[in-house]
Amino acid sequence: MKYPDIIETMKALESRYNEWEDDKIEKQIDEILSCGYEWKWNGERGGFKHSVSGLYLNIPGLNFYQPEDIRPTYERTWSTSVDYVKKKESFVKFLQAIALAIISLVCFAFLQKLHATIVVGFLFFRALYYYLTYKNQKR
Repeated sequence: MKYPDIIETMKALESRYNEWEDDKIEKQIDEILSCGYEWKWNGERGGFKHSVSGLYLNIPGLNFYQPEDIRPTYERTWSTSVDYVKKKESFVKFLQAIALAIISLVCFAFLQKLHATIVVGFLFFRALYYYLTYKNQKR
């Protein structure tokens, strides 16, 4: 058995894994790891986190995927949702930066002109950075 601790944890977190043979769970783990996921345990819950996208697979619910279904599911769904999540995060950060920059215009009332200009300029450049990141990911 290659992953005794992981298998034990998976069985503890999802009771349906107790019906599976250890070899079958091991095959599922191999498939998940081959897709770029890493085992993560934070003391309370375990799961698999993708090393690039950060997408997290919780143990409860993974038992619905047979080992041979992991790769096709990853290629069809999990890997494509990564691009969507990254685009959405960039767009949200862009909107946040714009909102902060607009709100920071109030700085002119409370700060010296030079300091206020620096703050507002920094926030507008931050917004521009996230806008360009969003546009670049859209392609």
